[in-house]
Amino acid sequence: MKNTKARVLTLFLISSISTLAFAQEEKSGIQFIENDWELAKTTAEEQDKPIFIDIYTTWCKPCKQMDKYVFTKKEVGNRFNDTFVNLKIDAESKIGKEIAANYGVLSYPTYAFTTHAGDLIYKVKGAMTPAQLIAEATKARSTARNFRPLSELSAVYNSGERDPQLLYEYLRQKSIKEGRQPQVLEEYVKVLPASEQQTEKVLSIISKNIESIDSQGFTVLNNSLENFEQLTDQQRKSVISGITIAKKLTFKKVVETNDDSLFDRLIAAVHATSYSKSGALAEEKQFRFDYAKISQNFVDYKKLAEEQADYLLEKSDSELAYESERAIENFKREAQARNLQENSQQYMVMLKSLENGAQKSVSYQLNELAWGYVIMAELNGDLQRALRWSDRSLALFVSPANLDTKAQLLYRLEMRKEAIKVEKQAIKTGRKLNTNTSLLEESLKGMKKRLPLNFNEK
Repeated sequence: MKNTKARVLTLFLISSISTLAFAQEEKSGIQFIENDWELAKTTAEEQDKPIFIDIYTTWCKPCKQMDKYVFTKKEVGNRFNDTFVNLKIDAESKIGKEIAANYGVLSYPTYAFTTHAGDLIYKVKGAMTPAQLIAEATKARSTARNFRPLSELSAVYNSGERDPQLLYEYLRQKSIKEGRQPQVLEEYVKVLPASEQQTEKVLSIISKNIESIDSQGFTVLNNSLENFEQLTDQQRKSVISGITIAKKLTFKKVVETNDDSLFDRLIAAVHATSYSKSGALAEEKQFRFDYAKISQNFVDYKKLAEEQADYLLEKSDSELAYESERAIENFKREAQARNLQENSQQYMVMLKSLENGAQKSVSYQLNELAWGYVIMAELNGDLQRALRWSDRSLALFVSPANLDTKAQLLYRLEMRKEAIKVEKQAIKTGRKLNTNTSLLEESLKGMKKRLPLNFNEK
């Protein structure tokens, strides 16, 4: 009996000590003020410290991971408690919504570093390791030392001052608060010494503000490709991201303005910045295809669509099955190399998405080609050709979208009864998948009343 009591007492003491140790470890992490913005600002002013704000939501899994595995670490707590006044803000609370809107928060978690008055010094987002978070804190603290509020920088900028460092800081703060600033970026690049144009700092700020291929910023990014292999990983990411964004936003402007001259310059930029001739041709083809479709230039669209459809129709069922199997085998090898467990949700979701992946891809592409003919084709011969594409699309994979495409083609070919039958199948399929079928139902009503088609992009 004595031994039993002694054993129980020992276990109790061990348990108590472990619990105490755990509690002490938790307390050694970041000490947060909870959802009290005014208290955080007052405390920061009294202690002459900047503020660190963890902007989170209750449903955000990465936020919870940071709470459990990062904010509780002793080394993280030491750095943040010594350097900042720390505040946790629920983005869906009343004050949280105001702060999220004020600092342009679009995803969670987001971390904002501010002055005691609330001026944004630095912002970063996403889950990270303790070392990464500490590194971001170091960057924020360094930025805070020479920080000037945006209001002050705006006044100096409006007075005509164009010092490179002033423009950089003005551009950095203004873009964080208000989004891309292509005009300020142009002024910054113009006065920037050539020796500084390919630094990580400069390439990053260009990537975050560029909007056009017709810009000094794009020239800097393009020139950086000449010594791409010598750049750091971060420099490369900024160059690739900036070039991609510039082309994408330029194409958007082409569509808005129907500026064929700008489109020609975009295609020239594609060839100037592509990693290979085949890559440039593929990208050019996609831009031309999208432009023809959006501008409803059926002559150009037809030429590109028929070429692509012929290529897709040559793929046999056995070839597509083989492509899908290879993709699954490659995924399994990569998952094993990454120690991704076969019974994990991520593994099963990704594996499911790869089943019949090649078949689904070809089905989707043929359906998109056929839908362009629904919108633009006038001759029955063209519509019949698109109907063959639609049939092959459905043979590979059935969805409400490609059933609807076939129904629309049949209706345009004046095969009204057949069209109604297929549209009903599209609605039935959509309901089984719990998808919104309201547009399909509107199309069905129009077909029954013999009304002209009201085209809606899927």
